Amino acid sequence: MIDAANQDPTGSNKQNTSQIIVRDDEQKKKLGELNRIAVNGYIDTAGLSAPERAGIVKAVKWQRHHFDAIPAILIPS
Repeated sequence: MIDAANQDPTGSNKQNTSQIIVRDDEQKKKLGELNRIAVNGYIDTAGLSAPERAGIVKAVKWQRHHFDAIPAILIPS
């Protein structure tokens, strides 16, 4: 996955990106809390364009409840 991310197009085609991989349970828990705040804000506006966003809303709801179980979180930086 990281190799694929490094091949994404970037400005001037320099591929000067890096990633942070989070595996620590405590850090994932903290990120999960932030994710829930963001998801709740997103879901609050989901009714504005549902059913177009129904699949996306379903996916982010699943992620909201299972974030801590994700084995590794890749954060582009």
